[in-house]
Amino acid sequence: MPIANCYINRISVSIEQLEALTKEWADSIEVGLKDICLSFIDVSFQTGQNYKVMVNLFLPTLWDKTSIEKIQLSLDKVLKQNLNLEDEDVFIITTTIPSGGVTENGRIIKW
Repeated sequence: MPIANCYINRISVSIEQLEALTKEWADSIEVGLKDICLSFIDVSFQTGQNYKVMVNLFLPTLWDKTSIEKIQLSLDKVLKQNLNLEDEDVFIITTTIPSGGVTENGRIIKW
């Protein structure tokens, strides 16, 4: 399950826009809405290098490098298109999670 925590800095965006963005991303990586999770967090203050959207993307290690790159680039694209952003406005950092590195419903998840 791709999980993206999206920190939004100085952007006004509606719930409808975020839902459309989520559906578009799910479609582009060919997964169901129940198989991804996007959280959108308003940033109250950001110092140093500023980005309009900074994302922590978590992916299971079951995907190969090509698939991971497709997921990263598709998220980058839908964020820019749906939020009217430029290349320099979006920063995504990806962490891969090994089998057993997740718990859900009180159980360790393995793949």
